[in-house]
Amino acid sequence: MDLSEFIRLLLERKKLDREIYQLSLKVEDFPYCYQVLKAIDGSDGIQRILNPKNCGEIDLAYADLQFQCIQNHKDDLIQKNGKKFLDELTEIGKMRLRVNEISQEKNYQKEYIIGIDLGTTNSVVAYVENEKAETIQNQDGNRITPSTISLNKRTKKFDVGKYAENQKIKNPSETFYSIKRFIGRRSSEFNASFLKQYPFFMRKKNEKIYLYSKSLDKDFTCEEISAQLLIKLKADAEKFLNTKIKKCVITVPAYFDHNQRKATKTAAEIADLTVVRIINEPTAAALAYAIGKKEANSNTLVFDLGGGTFDISLVSSSGDNLDSFSVVATKGDRDLGGDDYSNLLFNFIVKLIKKENSNVLFNTRTYGLIREEVNRVKHALSERESEEFNIPFLPLHKNSDEQEFSFEYEISRPQFESITESLNAKIKSISKKFLNLKSVKSKDINKVVLVGGASRMPFFSEMIEEMTSIIPNIDLNPDEIVALGAAYCAEYKDEKIIVDVNPLSLGVGLIKDKYSVLIPANNLLPTKKSEIFTTVTDLQKSVIFPIYQGERLLASKNIKLGEIHLENILIAERGVPKFDVQFFMNIEGILTVKAIDKDTKSEKVVKIENTLDLQPEEIERLKKLAFDFSNEDKEIVEYRDNVDILEAWMGIFKKYSDPKLSNTDRIILEKIKDCLIRQEKSHEDPLSLSRSLQIIIQEQDSLEKISA
Repeated sequence: MDLSEFIRLLLERKKLDREIYQLSLKVEDFPYCYQVLKAIDGSDGIQRILNPKNCGEIDLAYADLQFQCIQNHKDDLIQKNGKKFLDELTEIGKMRLRVNEISQEKNYQKEYIIGIDLGTTNSVVAYVENEKAETIQNQDGNRITPSTISLNKRTKKFDVGKYAENQKIKNPSETFYSIKRFIGRRSSEFNASFLKQYPFFMRKKNEKIYLYSKSLDKDFTCEEISAQLLIKLKADAEKFLNTKIKKCVITVPAYFDHNQRKATKTAAEIADLTVVRIINEPTAAALAYAIGKKEANSNTLVFDLGGGTFDISLVSSSGDNLDSFSVVATKGDRDLGGDDYSNLLFNFIVKLIKKENSNVLFNTRTYGLIREEVNRVKHALSERESEEFNIPFLPLHKNSDEQEFSFEYEISRPQFESITESLNAKIKSISKKFLNLKSVKSKDINKVVLVGGASRMPFFSEMIEEMTSIIPNIDLNPDEIVALGAAYCAEYKDEKIIVDVNPLSLGVGLIKDKYSVLIPANNLLPTKKSEIFTTVTDLQKSVIFPIYQGERLLASKNIKLGEIHLENILIAERGVPKFDVQFFMNIEGILTVKAIDKDTKSEKVVKIENTLDLQPEEIERLKKLAFDFSNEDKEIVEYRDNVDILEAWMGIFKKYSDPKLSNTDRIILEKIKDCLIRQEKSHEDPLSLSRSLQIIIQEQDSLEKISA
């Protein structure tokens, strides 16, 4: 057996065992192979060389094995043969890496349609491979990405996810989160006290909410900021799947209105993604559960309590191959979610702090510290009966006699539930009304699924079990199940029938603020409804039909989606002309309205757009601008990867107890420390610093060998 055959055997076995040691004695051109393996005694290091993710990993494993195992061995032949052995392994490792790269390049054209759960608090991406949906790891190695976007003061670009989350305390006024609560909605829908709960700047212009950056003196739409998150999710998927991503299925809360759905789709367009379908989050969850568990002919009740919304849906699946999914009914509240629990607890703690010490300086940084601790405690109370608030340092006013102030307070789960009782009561009320719907009561419900991070609160699952007499399923991760369902929807969009319902009624506004509903809530999609209307004054030359969405009896109390203006009509006494107004809502919940004068045949068709929505040319302009502001480009990703490599080499260098360094070496090490401390792009190239550090390490090895 020669050395190359032995290394191939190592590749197959993937570990060092007794049989491998025995076979190593028979390696003809490498008599010290057995002793070298014993000296190395690191199958993990060998496998990192033979099955690498990148060249940097090979170099690190090589240096680690050589330094820890071979250089420290007293036998000169072991040292010599060990280096030769590692050189052989390294060459094969780099060849395998290149073969994998070529193989991946050949598969680069494979088209994936990803599923995206664009959440209020966190977002998840998934895809389907071999008929199984899997979540995609982001470039930080996590499957969940915080839905947080922060303006980097140095680069003047946006950081997204983990890097942005770290800025909530340091840069609260330009760190944006929970954007899903504002997208597609008019500023008049929010009161001032609600907006003040968020530390970033929001400005109202033309009924639209803008997020303001003071350092750039620029307003951003919610669509633009959401697009930054989608750009990152898309980039993560492209790196993970090694292919370009062009299309997606994106989820929205079931109770999102037409404007919110349209704005979400616009955000995807700005991120250069084509949305092949918008699907309701509870529907996606039921889809993931049924397909993942291969359970046919079931009626699944889905309770979705996320960061910003609460939805309930009843979803029926049928057919041995799960051929169709249809939503029976849906209900919810788009202003009720985990954020609201945090806000109530936050207000409670702020009052306690003010009562305990009136000298505490409440600025944006202070509020940021408190909010971070509030969220930590809220999550902990889902696992424990009590938890302690602990904020070791809070700033004080300059005229205070005290140097600093620390706050400690233990809160129990029952106390937390008491503080948030108003929200719990609201959830219970909505759930009861839903369960009493005729369409829901007529179905034999056999499964309950909980979705959304806030659904982990014990009171929530206990309440649902009490109301339904069914133990909720919690075996699928509530943070990931929606994205998995979106991926299944993308994969089977042409094979399985997935039918949703419209969450809110749609109709026309009439004289005296009357509201005539054409499409009632919980109507199966797609759907088409029509109604005949007439004029209200004599000799009218045109007629306008305002379009509304909602459940209020007065038209003006509902959400105005737009209007249709019909001209060239029959000029006659009032009540004589006849206009056929037709509503068509597609499977995504996007509305088209058509009005026809039955006498003159004059007609007008309007695809109802959000009146606050961006025009196509504006979307194109923002698309270019979005990528200019995005930090998720190749250069940034490569830089961060290189910083990780530099950090690993620094870890090896720190093992030297008394390094002998030249002045040049000391300068290099200072540059390295500065680069690692800042963790942001500096004027130094981390890859170049890594190479310099490798040379320093080699010099230290030589010096130690001479002194020995």
